[in-house]
Amino acid sequence: SIFGTEVFQGGSLPIQQLNFVLITPDYLKFDTRGYNGFEVSPDSVMGEERITCGSATNIPSIDDEKYSFGDKYLMRAEYKLSYNLSTNPGVRLYTWKEFAKKAYNIYTTRTSKEEKAVAAFTAKMNIPESDDDAHKILKVEDYIKTNLNIDKKLIAEDGDDIEKIIRNKACNDGGALRLFTAVFDKLGINYQIVFPSGRNDYPLDETFENWNRIDDMLLYFPQTGKYISPIAVELRYPYISPLYAGSKALFLKSVTIGTMKTAIGAFNEINPEPFDQHAINMEATISLNASLDTAYIKSKQILKG
Repeated sequence: SIFGTEVFQGGSLPIQQLNFVLITPDYLKFDTRGYNGFEVSPDSVMGEERITCGSATNIPSIDDEKYSFGDKYLMRAEYKLSYNLSTNPGVRLYTWKEFAKKAYNIYTTRTSKEEKAVAAFTAKMNIPESDDDAHKILKVEDYIKTNLNIDKKLIAEDGDDIEKIIRNKACNDGGALRLFTAVFDKLGINYQIVFPSGRNDYPLDETFENWNRIDDMLLYFPQTGKYISPIAVELRYPYISPLYAGSKALFLKSVTIGTMKTAIGAFNEINPEPFDQHAINMEATISLNASLDTAYIKSKQILKG
C-alpha cells in the first residue's frame, strides 16, 4: 500500500526479537520512520529491490491503563511512498501540501446544480442578516443536523452529491462536510477545514506525511476562534469531541491566486474550551438534629457549558 503502519507493541505478550523488512521495486522509494524507540536503517538497493530494515529486542508488553490513551506511545513503524524514480525522480509524492489542495478541492468545489440547490436550502433556514457569525453558525449546524440523516456508513453514490443530499435528506461524512462548506460560503462565513488527530490515536506527524492518519474532520471559524464537528449529530457549536482538545491538527487555509481558489495546509494545536465555563457540580449542606438521628440535607446541582 502507499501508506502503512506496523505496530509492534500492545496486548499481553512481550516480544523477544523483532525484525521489520520493507521490500519494494528499486524505483519506488518509500520513507520509513520508527517511533517510540524503534530504529529503522536507511534503505539500500540490491539488484532490482529496495530494502529497508529495522529491528528491536526485548520489547515489553503494555497493559491497558484506565483513563489513559496508550496508542501514541506504542513502538511502531510507519511508511509512505515518496518518490517514483522511473517517472519523476525529483518530485516528492503525497505531501501534506498536495493533500491540502486535493482535500480542499473535494470539499469546496460544486457544480452549478449543487449551487442552485444550496441557495434554496439556505433560504429555508431564514437566518437574519443581522445575526452575528456565531448565531448564524449555530443555526446552520442545528438546521442541518436536525433535518438530515448523517451516516458514515452511507456508501451510496449520491452520499456526497449536495443536490441529492438535500432531496433525500441523507448523506455520509464527506457529504455533510461538503454541504456545510457550501452553506457557509453562501452566507459569506469564513471557515477552515480541519483534520484532527485525537489524543486516543496515533498523532499526526508534520514531518512525515502518512495520509492514513487522517480520519475525522472539523470546521474552524477564525472570526470566533471556535469549531464545529459536522459529522457528530449530538454536538453543537462550539463543542467538539474532548478527544481533540490539545491535539495537533492540519488546518486548510484558503488562498486565492488570480481566479483560482485553493488551500495551504498548516499544523496547529486545537485549543480546548475554557474549563471554568463548564461544570457538573453539586453544593450540599448537611446538618444533624440534636439527637443525631436525623440528617437535614440542602443540595444544589450546577450544570453549565
